[in-house]
Amino acid sequence: MILDSQKFAGLDRLIGGEISFALFRLPGESDFKLIVQEKGEPKQLQAYEDISSEAGFVVAPFAVSKMNPILLIHPDIYLDSDATISGYLKSSANQALKIDTENFAHEVSVAKASYAKVFDLFNKELHNNSFDKLVLSRNYTIEKPDGFSWRENLLRAGLLYSDAFVYLFYTPATGCWMGATPEILLSGSEGIYTTVALAGTMKSGISIKPEWSTKNKGEQNVVVRYMRERIGAFSDSYEEFGPDTIKAGDLIHLKSTFHFKVSKDLSLGKMLSMFHPTPAVCGLPKEKAYQFIIDHEGYNRSYYSGFLGPVMDKEAIHVYVNLRCMHENGNKLTLYAGGGILPQSEVTDEWQETENKLQTMLRLLVKSDN
Repeated sequence: MILDSQKFAGLDRLIGGEISFALFRLPGESDFKLIVQEKGEPKQLQAYEDISSEAGFVVAPFAVSKMNPILLIHPDIYLDSDATISGYLKSSANQALKIDTENFAHEVSVAKASYAKVFDLFNKELHNNSFDKLVLSRNYTIEKPDGFSWRENLLRAGLLYSDAFVYLFYTPATGCWMGATPEILLSGSEGIYTTVALAGTMKSGISIKPEWSTKNKGEQNVVVRYMRERIGAFSDSYEEFGPDTIKAGDLIHLKSTFHFKVSKDLSLGKMLSMFHPTPAVCGLPKEKAYQFIIDHEGYNRSYYSGFLGPVMDKEAIHVYVNLRCMHENGNKLTLYAGGGILPQSEVTDEWQETENKLQTMLRLLVKSDN
């Protein structure tokens, strides 16, 4: 894979400074966009309902806390082409002031034995009919490879995952996060929106029409029913398409797409709080599963399985679920992956699914430019 040596040169020098920014590319587009907050710190919010149509790049955690607030990176600068972004980074990176990152929380990987123990707890609750579905996730921490470059990894992600929302954001409070996610949480403008029900996972193969297991189809159907219910609560009409098989890296998923209209009086924060967290990252019943995961999963998901994306006033809103991602963890990198658990789930299969999902980010770390 040949990377443009000049594209976004200076990006790594900007990371670790006092300036907050988000560099992202929407699915199917060729150029990235850049939002930079040059003055002050990103706005912090403590409730999803508080998110408004104020312009910026929103970053929300799985569960809001003082450690992981909702952030809005204000667009003091907004650039919408690779050429203008490269020019800005070249001129600005040398002026960036570095800050002390030693205060960032250092995380350790969730071991297989620990995962299996939590899986047994989740599975027991499912067999007791306490939940229809639960999502069990884990993190995986590795040493930064020699010569690691955020710029190179972002460019690789852009080339490998053309149908994903590819992003890199940095704030002094969070450090650097990067990801490539196929899942829309909310996209649209002027009262007309799109969302999806994405669930079920298999390794991609040569089959045009893959055979989906009962477990995978059941897992995706849980999300579909949830989306129908949520949309129906604030929209009189919607269209549903699918499920279709979509490719995300080396994996395939089942996806149903919903288009719907809402009153312009309905706030963005209200809609986002109605959807998040979906059963694709949490479970059902929603609130009960949400608290159960927070109490028993065994680690802090932080901004993994939250949501993020650009909100540009009355222009289009593009907010995605933060799925395949990694973040800076001192001199290490922490990656995340999860999967839906149903009563018929097997721990070996679920662990392997998380292994497969981790490859989305891990394959970016293997240099293949020469």
